[in-house]
Amino acid sequence: KNADVVVSLIILLTHAPGMQMSRDTVLALLWPNSPDKHQRGNLRQALYKLRQMGVHAALNGDQIELDGSQLEPTFSMRRDAQSFDSQVVQGHEPFGPFLPGFDLGASPLLVDWIENERERAHGDARRVLAQALRARHAVADWVAAEPLARWLLQFDPLNEAATLVMAECLVLSGAKYEAIRLLDRYMNELG
Repeated sequence: KNADVVVSLIILLTHAPGMQMSRDTVLALLWPNSPDKHQRGNLRQALYKLRQMGVHAALNGDQIELDGSQLEPTFSMRRDAQSFDSQVVQGHEPFGPFLPGFDLGASPLLVDWIENERERAHGDARRVLAQALRARHAVADWVAAEPLARWLLQFDPLNEAATLVMAECLVLSGAKYEAIRLLDRYMNELG
């Protein structure tokens, strides 16, 4: 439980604008059912645990701040085309849905925050993937286009461009039956 709170605090701060969040917001997200005195004590304890782990996070006024200089920006934090190319495509960062299965049921506000952040992250991933897929498709780079199409379909199962590129890749690899099944499923989903 304490480890979950520390991880949640790190996630909140790394995804907050400027890597800072108001103390009241953090208290409401992580300890919604605790009295004010316990919330503040829990926050002090969580910040202490972070410092023990070598993570520089502090309460400055009413803001909890994470020192961003200790982090290496990754696609999961920046979500831009350059980070995607240099980290995900090169195999330096795992890629998939944002925090799959991660939630703390005790806090509906935290669950809502995670769902909102997940939707933002997935929207950013769809945008970057669609852009990269268009670029690879334009030069008929099927080797690079296929994983991009698969990833994009993971985030957007009804993406027309990804479906068509995936079907093209399947046909080019000799898997015509699988291409037809993919297109048939796509058409059935569209209704």
